[in-house]
Amino acid sequence: MKGMICTLAFLLPSLFTIDVARGAERERVVVEAIIDTGATMMVEERDEVTKLFLAALRDLPGRQFAHARIDLILTSEPTTVWSGNRKGLRTDILRVLEKVRPTDKCSDLSRAIREAETNLRLAQPDEAYVLVFASLIDTPFPCADTEFVLPQEPASGLEIGNLVSRYNVRGLRFFGVNPHQKRPWLLYLEREGVTKLERSGKLDFDLLDFAQSRSVLMKGELLERRR
Repeated sequence: MKGMICTLAFLLPSLFTIDVARGAERERVVVEAIIDTGATMMVEERDEVTKLFLAALRDLPGRQFAHARIDLILTSEPTTVWSGNRKGLRTDILRVLEKVRPTDKCSDLSRAIREAETNLRLAQPDEAYVLVFASLIDTPFPCADTEFVLPQEPASGLEIGNLVSRYNVRGLRFFGVNPHQKRPWLLYLEREGVTKLERSGKLDFDLLDFAQSRSVLMKGELLERRR
């Protein structure tokens, strides 16, 4: 009996090490999903395209996403409101749909992006994807009676280029973009080196308006197929 206890004591640390290693392996891939729930997204097709976005997120194809961690961030509440894997998202989909209902609140896109950066900094993943479903109109807190003119320049200090390079971001895709916001954001992302990475094949990048997003997401193409 004493010999058996000694043997078990010897095996337990090894078993614990295996579990930890497996847990770490499950989070080698992290997906940061930002959804605009502010008043700037009050368009007729918003609910339909939001459901398509979440369905594509829930059904991300490929073995690398089987245990990937998915963080869900809202612009009207720029914190991580849900975190789990795609299996968990399938289970929680009704609760998540309730969370992403449109509001008449501010849409603090800058803080939502910084929340994604914090998540990636803590996770230090081998591979990351940042998927944004937003108008790209930034109305930070407090925004009551705030007037804004379109097109609107991206907020200073976002440093998306650094986020992409520092945290091994392989995919950066924007859905539901307000047409007025496409050009200023494209010029900004060019300055940040994002489009150069896309041209070299190192980054899956796109900037899609509502009609384009609906077409792409109906096919479940949240990410382009890898080359």
